Amino acid sequence: MEESKNQKKRKIRRQAILEERPAKRAAERARKKAKKLNNTETTTTTIKHAATTVFPATVVLDCRFDDKMSEKEIVSLDRQIAHSYSINRKSRVQFQSLVCTSFNGKLKDRLDKNGQQYLRWKSVKFIEESIEGLIDNRTDDETQQSKPEPEGNDDDGDGSGDEENEEDLSMDDKLVQASLHSTPLLSPINKEKSTPVEVLQPNSEPQQSGTSKQSSSSSAGIFDKEILDNRENIIYLTADSSNVLTTLDPNKVYVIGAIVDHNRYKNLCLDLAEQNHFNHAQLPINQYFSKLKTRKVLTVNQVFEILVEFLCVNDWGKSFDKVIPSRKL
Repeated sequence: MEESKNQKKRKIRRQAILEERPAKRAAERARKKAKKLNNTETTTTTIKHAATTVFPATVVLDCRFDDKMSEKEIVSLDRQIAHSYSINRKSRVQFQSLVCTSFNGKLKDRLDKNGQQYLRWKSVKFIEESIEGLIDNRTDDETQQSKPEPEGNDDDGDGSGDEENEEDLSMDDKLVQASLHSTPLLSPINKEKSTPVEVLQPNSEPQQSGTSKQSSSSSAGIFDKEILDNRENIIYLTADSSNVLTTLDPNKVYVIGAIVDHNRYKNLCLDLAEQNHFNHAQLPINQYFSKLKTRKVLTVNQVFEILVEFLCVNDWGKSFDKVIPSRKL
């Protein structure tokens, strides 16, 4: 049967489409590749020009509560700590350092089994001692150093010990010490008129954090000397406290109890703070959300993210709005 004119026309058009298809597909692939490359370059440029401000305060995650958590809760805490690290690294205003104390139990075993990725985290320290242990050992070290040198030991007074201790500090620790003593502090209350403490170089190579066996003698690279002289400079954050945190002070250390307990242990962190003569406070959550649908006890990463967000916006209400899920409000 002979084809009609319309059938012949359709056949010709289809043949033309089939012949043009490879060229069109190649052009589409080239267009998508160029678009992807352009987006990558734009993102890279944005990252390079995004200066990061470091707020000279330390947040401590107190990891002494392994015995009060199940294996499932340890896994959850592992993720919360990793998320907290990520939050700080991505923020335009970051805490100077994040320190995990009492890092010597099931949580450490859990992180070690995951390939020890945590050892590559920048500006994070993992310490086997408790925070009160760091303070006590530092006091003992100062007492020992204050004793007079025996006569006739001139060779011991040449400062070589100080040089050795300084060599034990990583370059990151030395930079932290220098920033604390020589650079103006950033106040979250009046950021517009403040001078950034440190602008991180986006192209600089990340340095490994201290290992979990870091001794108390290197605590000077983590905490400012004057801060450890007074236990009241340690503020333990707990929902059970009657005090309310109103602002963030660069000369304080903020401690978060690293525990996933679903509110089983009432006053656990509060009692710990009072026993060690630390200050304590709760976030001003009642001031902004007096009628939460759920409990007011937040996860470790939520508390940390609220603190980081406050550094950026200087507004507790906005910080809570961003971090607390809307289903809880």
